Amino acid sequence: MKKTILFTLSSPSKDSAIKTAEICTLEQLKNEYKIRIISYGDFYFNNIISALKKLYKSVKDISAIKYDLLHVNTAYDKKAVIRDFIFLLLLKKNGKIFFKYHGSKPFIAKNIIFRFFTRVIIRRIDGFGFLSNDEMLQYKKWFINDRKYYIIKNSVKDGKFISKSSSVFRILFIGRVIKTKGILDLIQSIDLLNIDKNNLHVDIIGDGELLNNIKNMCTNIECIEVHGRISEFDALKYYKNCDLLVLPTYHDEGLPNVVLKSLSFGKPIITTRIRGMKHYLNDENAIFVKRESPSEIARAIEKLYNDYSFRKKIAMNNFKLAPIFYAQNVAREYNAIYRKVISNE
Repeated sequence: MKKTILFTLSSPSKDSAIKTAEICTLEQLKNEYKIRIISYGDFYFNNIISALKKLYKSVKDISAIKYDLLHVNTAYDKKAVIRDFIFLLLLKKNGKIFFKYHGSKPFIAKNIIFRFFTRVIIRRIDGFGFLSNDEMLQYKKWFINDRKYYIIKNSVKDGKFISKSSSVFRILFIGRVIKTKGILDLIQSIDLLNIDKNNLHVDIIGDGELLNNIKNMCTNIECIEVHGRISEFDALKYYKNCDLLVLPTYHDEGLPNVVLKSLSFGKPIITTRIRGMKHYLNDENAIFVKRESPSEIARAIEKLYNDYSFRKKIAMNNFKLAPIFYAQNVAREYNAIYRKVISNE
């Protein structure tokens, strides 16, 4: 008989970065396990009563289900730790529990309260997944328990190498429009470029607290187009048609899904050497820039713009790297981890 995996998503019926990263892997796991998806809501301090009601409903729903393993998609930040602590205190545990951290802020463990909350969580959890070795090592500085810790990727659908026919050089930024994603640094870098701006187009896709400011900033910059939030399906054409992805992030994230999608389409990447990017990419896959450095971003763009053979080399390297993130391969890693956690090896 197939074992049951209960898999949490914050909003199963809506697009989200975690859903995009996980759903194709779940399709691959259906041959091995009985998969059930259940809501595990966001926790907003500005509406604490509503958040607690949603959390209680999740506790009640999950406690009523028999499962072999509960896979909780979460993060290691203050809001998530408070939510997960309450959840685990109230939950009737009907099987093993596996937490996958999609981003983390290990420095919160300096706070004695959050350190206590985390130790309670660790005692209740049978396995933890991190997106990069860097995140896992930072976590282990505070909470040493090697047996419970695993590195596990996000996945992406199989891609297709696409050679562009357009002569316009297209740059893509896609992600949350917030300062720590490096969006302001990218916009400032465009003014520093020593290339023909008539042959340049920058697509900015995403939503966030700076969106309206960015729209105002870019009103008179003809080569920049700010789209706001669009669907995952509509975003595909921008991946296909771009010449490179620029993501100069210094946000507390593990391995952005936009990087995986860019790899799957064989696109060069300009990014920072942090966490998942540092773990999986090297100088053969990306041009790494310092955080908050528009001048370095500009030089990297110029390098890829002017050197077609270099751009093509990185593109091919990325397309060759992409299969390690394909759903069927990530599913095998999940399967190995699930078996260990369930059997308590």
